[in-house]
Amino acid sequence: MSNIKYNFSNKLVIVTAGSKGIGKSIVNSFLHAGARVATFSRNCQSQKDDTLFQLQGDISDPEFLNHFYSSLTAYFDASVDILVNNNGGPTPGLPLSFDDKEWDSAFQNNFYSAVRMSRLVAEGMKENKWGRIINLTSASAKEPALGMTLSNVTRSAVISFAKTLSLELAEHGITVNSILTGGVHTERFNSLVENQISESGESFEDAMTRINATVPVNFIATPEQFSKYILFIASEEASYLNGVSISIDGGSFKGLF
Repeated sequence: MSNIKYNFSNKLVIVTAGSKGIGKSIVNSFLHAGARVATFSRNCQSQKDDTLFQLQGDISDPEFLNHFYSSLTAYFDASVDILVNNNGGPTPGLPLSFDDKEWDSAFQNNFYSAVRMSRLVAEGMKENKWGRIINLTSASAKEPALGMTLSNVTRSAVISFAKTLSLELAEHGITVNSILTGGVHTERFNSLVENQISESGESFEDAMTRINATVPVNFIATPEQFSKYILFIASEEASYLNGVSISIDGGSFKGLF
C-alpha cells in the first residue's frame, strides 16, 4: 500500500483531534495527497493557510463544533467531503470505579462528538451526492478489554450509530464506516505501556518485545502506516465499502465477526 498514490486535490477533509498521534498522521497524509484539511484540538495553535485550517477547541463543546464547522466552510468556501471522527481515549478504569460525571464526560467526548460532527457535514454531502464519514473507534468495542471500560462502551455506541447512519445516507452516495483500531505506536500507547510497567519493573524495551509478540504480524503499526488505510477508505475505490466495522490491528482480534 505504500506505493499507492491517492489524489484528494478536490476534497475538503475534517479530521477531529488532529494535533498528535493518529489524528496528526491522518491530517498530514491527506495534505500530502492534495486535500484541504480542517482540524482542531484542545492543545493546538490556530493556523490558517491555503490547505490547512486549524483551531483550538474542545471536542465536547457543541457550540465550538458549530463555530468550527461554519468557520472552515466559509474560509474554504466549500462543503466538507470527508469527515474523520477521531478523539483521544478516555480514562482507563474498571466498570464500577466511575461516577456519573465521568461517564457523561466520556460520552460527550467519544460519542456525542461523532454524532454532532456527522450531523453538521451530512447536508453538504447530500447536496454533492458524495461523502465519506469514517469513525475511529477501538478493537475493544468488539472485544472489551479489562480496565478500558469507558472506551469499550462509548466506542461500541459509535459503531452502532455509524451502522444506522450508513443505512440513511447510502442513497446519497455517502458511505459511513468505523475502524476498530488496534495497537498503534502513539504517545498515548507509550503512556499506557509505561503505566503497565510502573510497578513491575519491566523495561520499556522488554515490554514492547512482549507486546509485539502478542500481535500475529509481530509488530505494532506506526501512525503513518495506519493512516494509509484511512486514505483508501476515503477514496473513490472504496465506494462499495459501507456500514462496516474494519479491524486494523495486525490480526489481534480473536473473534470471527
